[in-house]
Amino acid sequence: MTGHGEVGLDAMLGTTGVVRLRLFGGFLLEDEIGRPIPVSLRKAEALLAYLAVSADQSAPREALAALLWGDFTQPRARQSLRQVLLALGKALRRCETPVLRVTDQTVSLEPGAVLVDALELARLTDEGSPQSLASAASLCGGEFLAGLRLDAPEFEDWLAVTRGRLRDRALQAMVALLAHQEGAEDLEGAAATARRILAIDPFREDIHRRLMRLYAENGMRASALAQYRECREVLNRELGVLPDRETTRLYQSIHDQASAGDAPVQRPGPAASRHRAGPAPGRLPAEAAEQLQAEALAAHYRVIAGRLAEADRRQDALAALVLAARLEMTRGAQLAARRILEQGQTLLRDTDGSGEDASSALDLYLALAVCAEDSDDPVGARSALEAAERLAEGLADSGRRAKVLIARSRAHQRGGEEAVAWDCARRGLSLAARAGDEGAWLDSERFIARLHLVARPGDRLARHFAARAQDNGAAGLPAEAARASALLGLARATAGDFAEAHEDCARAVRLAGESRRPDFLAGAFEAQGLVRLWCGQAGPALESFARALEIGEARGDLLRRYVLCGFRGLALLAGGRRKAARRELNRAVAMAKRLGTRFLLAFFEAGLAESACQPGQERLASGLTREVLSLAAETNQPWAGSIAARTLAVALARPKGRDLGRAEQAIDRAVAVQRGLGLRFELARSLSIQARILDARGKSRQSGEAGTEAGELFRRMGLPPGAGMSELRISLE
Repeated sequence: MTGHGEVGLDAMLGTTGVVRLRLFGGFLLEDEIGRPIPVSLRKAEALLAYLAVSADQSAPREALAALLWGDFTQPRARQSLRQVLLALGKALRRCETPVLRVTDQTVSLEPGAVLVDALELARLTDEGSPQSLASAASLCGGEFLAGLRLDAPEFEDWLAVTRGRLRDRALQAMVALLAHQEGAEDLEGAAATARRILAIDPFREDIHRRLMRLYAENGMRASALAQYRECREVLNRELGVLPDRETTRLYQSIHDQASAGDAPVQRPGPAASRHRAGPAPGRLPAEAAEQLQAEALAAHYRVIAGRLAEADRRQDALAALVLAARLEMTRGAQLAARRILEQGQTLLRDTDGSGEDASSALDLYLALAVCAEDSDDPVGARSALEAAERLAEGLADSGRRAKVLIARSRAHQRGGEEAVAWDCARRGLSLAARAGDEGAWLDSERFIARLHLVARPGDRLARHFAARAQDNGAAGLPAEAARASALLGLARATAGDFAEAHEDCARAVRLAGESRRPDFLAGAFEAQGLVRLWCGQAGPALESFARALEIGEARGDLLRRYVLCGFRGLALLAGGRRKAARRELNRAVAMAKRLGTRFLLAFFEAGLAESACQPGQERLASGLTREVLSLAAETNQPWAGSIAARTLAVALARPKGRDLGRAEQAIDRAVAVQRGLGLRFELARSLSIQARILDARGKSRQSGEAGTEAGELFRRMGLPPGAGMSELRISLE
């Protein structure tokens, strides 16, 4: 969740000194210093969860036996309860303070010994302040005890009732938070909260309407209209009804205003809205089936893993756990994935090492690295990669060694080590091709493409992806064809072929939608937004980025959220919304620090420097651009460096403190780099600035040549002269 007042779980549940039990999104028990406590039996997890959310955290032994073993005879049920309590007591021995109290009659938790997220949800919701409501909403990282399935009808009945109660509590907190955010005119935070409500209860027409208004108030009318279509689709598909008249009238109003270009939709006064209750099919209606299937399969593999472990087939159990974790990561449930992988680590430690299957262990560490990256844990990612590399050294499997190199390339990219990342990705691509591993090859190809767009010309890459898009389309692979088309659009746009780039991105969005793969669809919208941004179409670019960001937030994709936040800032800057741009770009820079990455950071800091390039801030702009130039050189991002050099030239050419000699040197540097990289759209902009600086220096012939070349480039790209340069207009009088 985004917005004011977001607080992490550790901050809410305490950092050290207490045992913590997290039940939203799965089951995770942690000791006083935050280390996971493995609980080997699912019924032990169920028993602990039942006690934790009970009124006095206590229950009679007979009641627990009936709850978990209702179809057993009483002696057998009591014996099974004793075994579970022994296993639970063994697991809790590592805790410094007593947790469980067992008598002949009852089983209970020691008072105050365990902090439980489900109980914190109720407390924070009752407190009712914007801060506490934001914290309560942040706790709801998934369904209560997600993935827990037991052959115990009484427990399943209790679980269904408890899930419904906590779901209602979560909705109560989010609806109250939404009202606060709307009152504070926090449009972005309110939109994020509304989307979270609809992920839990997609039949809330009142929330659909509020989200439509929020989009419209933010100038995103296309997204507002799309929200109505989403509302209509889910109501018709799941309930067989049409939207309310009020919802349809709002849609028509926004549609009419979009056609006429009128002012944004105004908020109505308080009014009661009808609420249709119903089950939540998924976070986004378009991916509901995929989400449910992934969750069901993950639960299935966890059950299989438990049975294999009980049969002492530990390596097969490990492989099943890795499959379950990958499915959870696919649907964006990173916390659940981390818990499953921690079970895998425990299983791996329990093996005696004889006949150990290094391939399964390597897969586990690779999955841990990805999960750690997505959870903003660079230290954990590095540790997992080091373990994977040690295992890979003893394998003759080129495909798995390729995956290790590709994972390393991502880690180096996050750290801003672009040259090392590029080298790892190229070696990974070579090994994957040798092994015939298409999956690894595609991952490496995608990563290399992103590096290429930052630091290399795109002409050769465009030819490659044109062939890839055609081949994947012919093979009936819409998702892969969408990815290739999106990358093709970016490659063509770097060379200034915008007409074809727009078509490529539109095709990518269509194909990704047909594939019903939200990750591919987010990538297609991101590419489309970039192409629109480079054309100077700030408004449409913001809409594309908003659609991509919505999917990224729904999936918990931290890196995509960071990148899109920065791109939104650049689009706002191109549209002349300097204050909003600075806010978004500062937010992106802060996210980069939290993620421990310098990927694209130079671009976003170059945008910050541009936003400061205005009368009275020449010294600030000059200082910022010098910092960006240094960062771009360190991270091998010459494109970003060229933008910073152009911004420095603009700052130096301002009337106050004007230094046209140094301004000419800076713009010459920008032009040389952009010409060498083949970046026609940036080159045209820089040539326009160069022409004005040269004219101010009395070099009319060179000024005319630069201006003529800029005009010809804009013409060949099908763009108006000076497209997207609202923040680079300079006055040299």
